[in-house]
Amino acid sequence: MSEETPGPEQDQPWVVLLDRTLRPHILAHGAVVAGVMALSYFAPADRGLFIPIMLWGVLVLVHYLIVRTIHTDPDWVEERSETITMNASDLSHIEDIRERMEKGKSESGRLIKKPTDKETD
Repeated sequence: MSEETPGPEQDQPWVVLLDRTLRPHILAHGAVVAGVMALSYFAPADRGLFIPIMLWGVLVLVHYLIVRTIHTDPDWVEERSETITMNASDLSHIEDIRERMEKGKSESGRLIKKPTDKETD
């Protein structure tokens, strides 16, 4: 039998609450923003609700990031880092530059003057 580490949901009820309320939080923010935009279109007024809506948007973002952080496990981190490493499109270019530097040539084909001990002091 493999022993699994208990998830945060099993230990702390606030994690379950955060997880359950994320989607309604996002939907409520979107509905309020759409309502305020419609209201300001039909009845132009000052932009007094702009700052509270922006602050609420920041809170929604923080809520999302907290939930996302809670559900990040070491397996996901390992898989993601492997994916990023394998998809590095510039890796061959970097290896090519490294080989040229070892041979003493720049990308333009000119010889690179390697510093001597006297020049580095």
